[in-house]
Amino acid sequence: MIGVTVVVRGKDGILDPQGGSIERSLTTLGYTVGGVRAGKVFDLVIDAPDATTAEATAREIAERVLANPLMERYDVTVHA
Repeated sequence: MIGVTVVVRGKDGILDPQGGSIERSLTTLGYTVGGVRAGKVFDLVIDAPDATTAEATAREIAERVLANPLMERYDVTVHA
């Protein structure tokens, strides 16, 4: 079993209303921020023989289930 983290974020240029709302809230609270992008984090434990296979499986899962490839991008990190 190999741990994998998949982080999904909106692609550049795609409207991010949640990030905009958080940015406005932070500004109201007195924090200076140059932009906020909201995303999703998925921690998976994949039954795979090695890290390379676990990463490939996580990428397939991200493409098919976790992210909308038209609007989102994702990063995969394997915790071997």
